[in-house]
Amino acid sequence: ARGMGLLCFDYRGVGTSDGKGSPRNLRADARAAWSEALQRVDGDARRIVLRGNSLGGLAVSYLLDDGVEPGAVVVTAPVRAETVVGRFADRWADGIEKPLAKLLVRRPASTDVVGAIRASAAPTLVILGSQDDYLSDDERALFAEAADEFVAFEEDHVDTGLASRGLRSVEWTFYARRFGLEARLHARVAAVRAAVPDAPSEDRIRRVLERVTIDTATTVAAVAATWDETDLWALPKLGGWLRSIPPMPFESARLLVDPEPGKEVFGLGTYRDWLRRHPHLDTPEKIRDEVRHYEPLVAVRVDGVLIYADRELIPVGVPSKPPSDRRKVRMALRAAAIPVRDRGDHLEYWRDGAWHLLRLDAVQPVVGD
Repeated sequence: ARGMGLLCFDYRGVGTSDGKGSPRNLRADARAAWSEALQRVDGDARRIVLRGNSLGGLAVSYLLDDGVEPGAVVVTAPVRAETVVGRFADRWADGIEKPLAKLLVRRPASTDVVGAIRASAAPTLVILGSQDDYLSDDERALFAEAADEFVAFEEDHVDTGLASRGLRSVEWTFYARRFGLEARLHARVAAVRAAVPDAPSEDRIRRVLERVTIDTATTVAAVAATWDETDLWALPKLGGWLRSIPPMPFESARLLVDPEPGKEVFGLGTYRDWLRRHPHLDTPEKIRDEVRHYEPLVAVRVDGVLIYADRELIPVGVPSKPPSDRRKVRMALRAAAIPVRDRGDHLEYWRDGAWHLLRLDAVQPVVGD
């Protein structure tokens, strides 16, 4: 709806990517992502925005060091390779670990992100937290001086990083001005208002469309009428569900976009998936009544070992059914630092010095608080 696409990748050894995770791979992994993006825009680098969050800022810095010339650069919750290890140790390490980390752990990258931003010819935006423990006041001042545009929110590193999973208004404004996208958004808002006579104000609709792409006018209007300002930051998490809701009367759509418990129940699922798993819940009213009694899944065990705490791993609303998605199980094990390998017809995980067969029917949810 805003005229932009997103290419997001997993570093080696992370998520669904093969290989072993290491800061040494950062430069090459970033280069691979840049090459893929360049191919998708027919070689026109001016159409690419380099956007790095936290560690991703160092990946962006490497690309700028290598001479790429994007249309714009955005770095959120930045860290500096020169100081991040020490600041991380100050924040999280205890006792002898603190000085040992500073003495023995190498800097994670050989790039200078402040210098790379300063030297870049592309328009740059830096968003950081004024309470970020990973930066000193002097370092925040360095970023403010190096960037073309700079914003500091009253947040710590984690809060800024999590907020950057969505699209803040200040970032959207930066893109709209740089790439002339404002007219497209204005037309989209007008179309929603024209299609739904009972839609809320233009400002409310705009705030929704600045954060998530939804094509169905009644769904956009329903979200704008139902979600308050404190919920809007979580819109991207529910984006898959919201985009999948078919055209329907405005009041029916409002029943399906309630942020609580919607964020927990629907997640990245789709309306079609829901109907396939719950054929008897075939109206918005029935779905609303069902989710009001939903008991969230808080963890998963494999052969008695707690491995994951994410509700999206288990099919929603079917607490007794194990996941059949092999990719999600692999990601769950990796997230818990449990080695896993795919043997084609089955998975194996490493425990107690040996590889064990992982049966999907042995993956069970744990319900409760």
